[in-house]
Amino acid sequence: MNGGKKSSSPPHHRKVYVYTLGFENVEDVAFYLNAFAIPFLLMAVPAGLIAARIGRAKTIRIGLIGILIALVPLAVLPMRSLAESNQSSALSILVICLVFGGLSWALVNINSIVIVWEIGGEKRGAYTGLYYFFSMLAAVAGPPIVGLMLTVTNMFIGGPGKEMDFLFLMSVTFLFLAFLAMFKVKTGELGQKLE
Repeated sequence: MNGGKKSSSPPHHRKVYVYTLGFENVEDVAFYLNAFAIPFLLMAVPAGLIAARIGRAKTIRIGLIGILIALVPLAVLPMRSLAESNQSSALSILVICLVFGGLSWALVNINSIVIVWEIGGEKRGAYTGLYYFFSMLAAVAGPPIVGLMLTVTNMFIGGPGKEMDFLFLMSVTFLFLAFLAMFKVKTGELGQKLE
């Protein structure tokens, strides 16, 4: 609210739905995000069991591939055009991508801290502190950095919502870099001796 008037510019997380996908009802944004959160919760325990069987680093890499697969359609399909011509198809694609992304993110998130604990050994507390420090730093610094990148992108691409197309491409890029970085992880499995 601004002086009793509602702002006509929704926050960035709503722009993904409103501008990129062409949806008009911004009040439903939180409901659509349940398509990510609920599968994540359902996969939390199985993610740990899978990792115990095949290894945590391998499970995380599988999860990162899954998230990449979930984001690629949002990055390459003309979602706004699709939403304008057939909103139910656009919503179906979005929900499928969010469900697959939530399942895949559980494979990554649930197992990351365990690797940190195992690598930390006797310094587990310090390593845990570093893990959460950088997680929170990303949560605090990420939005303004991404906002700046989207603003700069909008200067070159132009048009409302066009910068949101770039958001998905950035996500795919950084998740791919995370996938490559996971090949550097050689230790961290439960009970594994550090070299």
